[in-house]
Amino acid sequence: MASSKHRKLVLREPNAAQVSVDTTLDELVILVLEVLVDNGSALNVCPLSTATTLGFGLENFVLSEQGILAYDGTRRDVIGTLVTKIQIGGKEFEIEFQVLDIKASFLLLLGRPWLHKVGVVPSTLHQKLKFIRNNRVVTVKSALIWR
Repeated sequence: MASSKHRKLVLREPNAAQVSVDTTLDELVILVLEVLVDNGSALNVCPLSTATTLGFGLENFVLSEQGILAYDGTRRDVIGTLVTKIQIGGKEFEIEFQVLDIKASFLLLLGRPWLHKVGVVPSTLHQKLKFIRNNRVVTVKSALIWR
């Protein structure tokens, strides 16, 4: 970790969450802190390590023989696709992710497929997303790590 202040901030939300032992998997809402929104990505990506941490296994994937060209020019094999529900800005979205066995600096990557489906307007400069929900503009601001 970069600093103790950073560590405290990152661990604050997960450590504050307390879940009853009687909670079923369907009732469990998982907080994913590091989601990268990349309007240059042609895919929504879920690293295999994230998928397994969230409780998904090979039986949850639709297996794939697809290969992709990564940002660094290397070819990567897609393990499979995973469709799951994610809540963003108070709205639930069903998102299809390509599962890759990669080391990543993010837990999930939302690319153009999600941005275009939802009609999201991303702003890198302002670190926020905007989309329409129930005829109202919803703004989702990034969670700044350094304050």
